[in-house]
Amino acid sequence: MMHFKYHRRKIEPMSSEAPPCLLPGTKNADIRTKTVSGPEEIDGSFPIQEYIYNMIENTPLNVEAFIKIPSDLNEKQYLHVWQYENIRAMTDQLSLLISVVQDQCTPHSCPEMRVGQEWVFLCAAHKTPQQCSAIDYMAHTVDATSTVLNSINYFPSRVTIHSKGHKLFASMARRLARVFAHVYHHHREVFEDFEDQTGLCERFLRFMFEHKLLQNEPNSTMLPADFLETRVARRAELM
Repeated sequence: MMHFKYHRRKIEPMSSEAPPCLLPGTKNADIRTKTVSGPEEIDGSFPIQEYIYNMIENTPLNVEAFIKIPSDLNEKQYLHVWQYENIRAMTDQLSLLISVVQDQCTPHSCPEMRVGQEWVFLCAAHKTPQQCSAIDYMAHTVDATSTVLNSINYFPSRVTIHSKGHKLFASMARRLARVFAHVYHHHREVFEDFEDQTGLCERFLRFMFEHKLLQNEPNSTMLPADFLETRVARRAELM
């Protein structure tokens, strides 16, 4: 099993000798001993970002804490910032999933971006959408999303998110969901190992459903209808 190490704005694989952030079998009591300061307690330019990355590093399987905006933040003022910073962090983590799966997901093994037998997608990262291998499609999708999230054109401020940027969140969610779906259907062992340690796909789906950025139906997620129920049960075993 490969363990993963998370850094703010940088995510990289962890060597087998280094202690993992959270291992399967970790008890509830062990998780409770880790404290994460709330955003109002963080002294920095981007306290919401800092808060989210602190949770990723310390309590990644406490999925519920990522979903709704903390009660001590003014929802009317900060809801879109909360959405932005979470999408930004999840996009970063997806880069790690792609780096982990690339030994199995090659242009030879997956010459097109397929999800199961039903869905095939063209890559929109080109002037004209075209067929890409799955690994290239996923990398292009994550890179393009990161580029937009870091664009001052769409997001001139990270303190206030304007409607021009916020309107892009749903299309980002739809495209990023395909990355999870491909790895789930075609590289299940990698998916399960990664999900056991990060809870990323469950967090992504529950976050997008909660904020109405993705429809909770098989045609949107391209995952089994009982996926979330299964993952919640699995997470309970790990915790």
